[in-house]
Amino acid sequence: MAYDFILSERQGAVALITLNRPEKLNALSFPLMAELDDALSGYEADDGVAAVILTGAGERAFSAGADIHEMAGLSSEELARRSATRGEISWHIASYKSR
Repeated sequence: MAYDFILSERQGAVALITLNRPEKLNALSFPLMAELDDALSGYEADDGVAAVILTGAGERAFSAGADIHEMAGLSSEELARRSATRGEISWHIASYKSR
């Protein structure tokens, strides 16, 4: 699957996911997090994947963390919804297990 904010490739039993927003120090925007979650879910379901490597594009940073600039102007309800979703995705990353 083609993504806008990550690069995803398979090299044998290893999957490589690259955060691909180097101009923003790979800040974790909401769309990037959704793509990352989707890619991890796909690799989780693939019996041929033994490991996933997560890296960041560019030379300045793996990731600057949450993209706080995209949060400006959002309603408190939308911020709460995104925060809950980010928490779920973060837990998915932390608890990821290949088959």
